[in-house]
Amino acid sequence: SSLKDNFLFGKHDIDRRTVDTPPKEPTLKRARVEKGKGKERTAKAEPVQFSLYDKNTTCFVYGLQIRAVQGMLDFDCSCRRDTPSVAGIINPFSSNHNLRLYFGHKEISVPVYKSMADAVKTHPDVTVLISFASLRSAFTSTLETLNYSDNIKVIAIIAEDKDLVVTNVVVPPNMTIFNTFSSDDTDKAQEQ
Repeated sequence: SSLKDNFLFGKHDIDRRTVDTPPKEPTLKRARVEKGKGKERTAKAEPVQFSLYDKNTTCFVYGLQIRAVQGMLDFDCSCRRDTPSVAGIINPFSSNHNLRLYFGHKEISVPVYKSMADAVKTHPDVTVLISFASLRSAFTSTLETLNYSDNIKVIAIIAEDKDLVVTNVVVPPNMTIFNTFSSDDTDKAQEQ
């Protein structure tokens, strides 16, 4: 097993597959509506193939989480990625500037954008947003991200009380939102 055999590249279950069995991709079922003689009926749902991540996926990190970004760059390097997975950082509380971080032994410059509009305009190929927004700003930043659903397909929200963030959001059909538990959520769950 090499360093490239990890969950990011989808090779982690290679020992469990046979040569004849192709890897399964996640499927999304969409139903077609057929119109007939005055009646509409829904036909069988057809699977649509899509992939949330691949070895070329890049992301934005919302919030100035330098330690998390450096950890992602270290992981990229250990997986022998050719390019960093972090395309930029969105921090609405600062002006546009660059951060110097390390990608392996090389020092690289990671751009920090004041607005999501600037970030998406500069990097239209980015498909993932990892949001470290605080509880106060997580809802509005998620709503702002929905405006860029043509570009951003996956939102990973890492916030306290994340249920408050997503319960009020209507997600477009071409976007996926992941929620994670913070330590506060775990503590609350154990107390109950």
